[in-house]
Amino acid sequence: MRALTLTLTLTLTLTLTSCAFAVKHPAVTSGLVGGTVGFMTCEIGTGFDLSDGRMVATCGAIGAGVGLALGGIVALAVLLGGEGNTVLQGGMDEPPPPLVRKKKKPEPEPPPEPEPVLNPPSGPAEPAPAPTPAP
Repeated sequence: MRALTLTLTLTLTLTLTSCAFAVKHPAVTSGLVGGTVGFMTCEIGTGFDLSDGRMVATCGAIGAGVGLALGGIVALAVLLGGEGNTVLQGGMDEPPPPLVRKKKKPEPEPPPEPEPVLNPPSGPAEPAPAPTPAP
């Protein structure tokens, strides 16, 4: 229970302070969020079994593993992805061109196909056969 409280406190503290931390440190942010989701998913899957400390330790290890893996992937992507800028920079001096959609002329509907004319039979209809009597 203590690990759950500590995880939620840390996550809420970082979340409620501002988004500046998340913008400056995307790897840490994704690691914290991934770890919290991994820990809470494990806790939900085990039914919040707090009778022994093994489940809490197992879920803590799962949360830490998920957080480290996801944070590492994001850190590697930022490292290899360019200058380390996670926010679009440059080229913002001029506003983007306005979006103008050209009106399309409506396509004419094709004429309806004529219904096929069924030819009536040329002679009188034959009577249906009489039912056979049951023995």
